[in-house]
Amino acid sequence: MTPLALETKGSVLVVGATSPIARAAAAEFARQGYAVILAARDKDELDRIAADLRIRSRVEVTLLPYDADLKGSGTRLAEIALELEPPLIGAVWVVGDLGDQDRAQEDVTHAKAIVRRNFTGVIDVFTPIANAFEARGAGFLIAVGSVAGDRGRAKNYVYGAAKAALHAFMSGMRQRLDRKGVRVRVVKPGFVDTAMTFAMGPLPLLASPDKVGQAVARAATGKKDEIYTPGPWRWIMLIIRHLPERVFKKTNI
Repeated sequence: MTPLALETKGSVLVVGATSPIARAAAAEFARQGYAVILAARDKDELDRIAADLRIRSRVEVTLLPYDADLKGSGTRLAEIALELEPPLIGAVWVVGDLGDQDRAQEDVTHAKAIVRRNFTGVIDVFTPIANAFEARGAGFLIAVGSVAGDRGRAKNYVYGAAKAALHAFMSGMRQRLDRKGVRVRVVKPGFVDTAMTFAMGPLPLLASPDKVGQAVARAATGKKDEIYTPGPWRWIMLIIRHLPERVFKKTNI
């Protein structure tokens, strides 16, 4: 058992914990004194991340398996996380898969996998946790979405549709839980410098995973329900969302 920081605030579950964004968010939560629960498929990578967190932050780190492609994995993850000590106070969803749009247009199985990894998996994890937080009257739920979910585009509309569904799910949950003491937030990055965007070439307003991860951690105590990162994406997407369809369909955005 790793010695805890002097004031442990409770545990934060980070799902999709091996992604660069998740690692940065987990490090920030640990720095703030939260115990962290890391969930992902790659146990070896989880072990490496946990070892680093324990050395740097002296917090308790628990590792749990999660695979969005395995039926029942999310429900079981939530059940275990809610039983752990220190008590679960927050959950963060950082699972994402851009997939291959061209393949998804021909391969329905691949299209469904994109939707499952980016959206439907969160239902299994967040629903029981939200109910527990509602009963307790405290907690926070944060999902990493994407500006791609603000309007469907030909280049990535399957991925965008999954993120749009995620945004709507979190919005409805926010309205339900707002008066119950539970904070529900969505962080919407633009392009992030990760393996998913490496092959796309030069991209505008490219954010570092560390900056996005820090924005995720700040969202837990911040007042904004939706956080665009970098900030200019809020105004870019405001314009794109309000383009008339007759104009938008002729663009190559």
